[in-house]
Amino acid sequence: MTDLDAATSERMTLETAPTRYIEGGGIRFAYRQLGPSTGTPLVLLQHFSGNIDAWDPAVVNALALDRPVIAFDNAGVGRSTGKTPDNVAAMARDAVTFLDLLGFSKVDLLGYSLGGCVAQQIAAEHGSGPMRVATPSSWRTFTTYSLPVSPAHRSA
Repeated sequence: MTDLDAATSERMTLETAPTRYIEGGGIRFAYRQLGPSTGTPLVLLQHFSGNIDAWDPAVVNALALDRPVIAFDNAGVGRSTGKTPDNVAAMARDAVTFLDLLGFSKVDLLGYSLGGCVAQQIAAEHGSGPMRVATPSSWRTFTTYSLPVSPAHRSA
């Protein structure tokens, strides 16, 4: 990132930051990065069926005033490609793939609702270093948790 890129990204908002893409693990991830170019990034993990644009810009923009913030579409959601996982462990693996592609050694996670379950899974499996996790409107996850899909939903 050049000095001009860094200065521009600090003024970006969720609404004006360009959607970028990074590929790996057979998935093309869509994401937006805003806020300062230094500091521990806060990675946002969205609710069930939510995408980058489902975040409240007022909240995200406020969070990005003093730290880097990254909102992304996990596999098979929004502008990202790949198969949408049907369980939290697979969602967490895809999110870790995304973080590895960006090259971050340390991040903080904000997971809302189902995203909070994903954040818990990441912390449980990869949280050996310092990591802060916030999970508003979430619940405790279990390794056997998977999303129920009824026959009626399969045909919809």
